[in-house]
Amino acid sequence: MILAMQAAWKLGVKHFTMTGSQAEYGICHDRVDENHNTDPNTAYGVGKLATYHILRVLAIKLALPFSWIRVFSVYGNDDSQNKLLISYIVDCLRSNKVPELTTCEQQWDFLYAKDAANALYLVGNQEKEGIYNLGYGESRVLKDFIIEARNILNPKIKLDFGANKDFTGVELCVNVDKLKKETGWYPKMSFEEGIKAFR
Repeated sequence: MILAMQAAWKLGVKHFTMTGSQAEYGICHDRVDENHNTDPNTAYGVGKLATYHILRVLAIKLALPFSWIRVFSVYGNDDSQNKLLISYIVDCLRSNKVPELTTCEQQWDFLYAKDAANALYLVGNQEKEGIYNLGYGESRVLKDFIIEARNILNPKIKLDFGANKDFTGVELCVNVDKLKKETGWYPKMSFEEGIKAFR
């Protein structure tokens, strides 16, 4: 990323935008805004947070306006079903398989990829500096999302919540007011529309 920022500066780029992760905040049980303490509890989160600090220092040195977008849970076509929950759920339901689920009782937030891309475009195009959280901005119980997807794609499948005992309790509740206020962005795709948009 350092080389990417240096290359951008040499090419005369006026603004550098990079994506971070909600993992930088660590385990949170409240609605997270950009002023929330960062306390990552995974190597991935630590790496993302370290990258932010390195790029921030370099951006100051280069006098290059810099924005860091902390992405919460984004879903959409071409996701890896081995890593992302919604793609896994969609694949199971379309294949007439019962997904292996935890109790899914935690709060979650899902944003469709096209809306996420639009937010990144607006931040870069408007040359906004600083940290921005990126998510839908309205969380609900994870189980509700999965039931909604099942009802849309394969109502006959009987879901077995709790079959997978590997429950971490991680919650994603994100405040995106800063992004909306400073760029005019808002999510256009509801979860229902996003699920129906899967190819």
